Amino acid sequence: MANVEQNYEEGNTTPSRPIDAIPAEQPSPKDSTKVLMSFEEPYYTYLQALQDVWRNSYRQVEKVNNDYSRGLQDMWADVQKRSEEAYSKYMTALQGAMGIENAQASYEDAYSNYLRDLQNAWGPADYLRWSEAYQDYVRKLQQAWEPEAVQKGYEEAFRAYISSLQKTWMQIDANTIDAASLARISQSMATAAYSAANTQVAGYGY
Repeated sequence: MANVEQNYEEGNTTPSRPIDAIPAEQPSPKDSTKVLMSFEEPYYTYLQALQDVWRNSYRQVEKVNNDYSRGLQDMWADVQKRSEEAYSKYMTALQGAMGIENAQASYEDAYSNYLRDLQNAWGPADYLRWSEAYQDYVRKLQQAWEPEAVQKGYEEAFRAYISSLQKTWMQIDANTIDAASLARISQSMATAAYSAANTQVAGYGY
């Protein structure tokens, strides 16, 4: 037991500080910084993993949108081509009717044929093609942003972070960490927990 100086002056019986108390050795700033970095690395890796999950899903959605858009453009190009061919055919018929007997009737026939060709430029086959393309687009869009797949990615990132924390705690020396570093570590862990809670897809949880 530490020797204690006791002041027994009249009216004062309060013990003073132990005379042989030795302050605990404080960790060096270098050691504390090293420990802090060993905890922050898994934290930033976790945040990067969350971003990767989101980017991967976003890239898939973007690809589906681009593929669908190109498909529509190809369909429209085909319709446009047939419309231009119908107009060219109409102009040729008009020129051929010039100067002939009963030209008015030829003009009317040419115009009727032109209207019919325009209507056929977007026919039942084109509507079926568009309908199938749209259904395929919706299906691929749902697959690209499938809640189960996204949630699985978030969960794997969180579990990897927890595993890294566990390994780090087992490897550090308690004498190499100070209060300020511990506070920052606690803050990063709390932020990671908050991120995990806010990246849960509706209907799913850890």
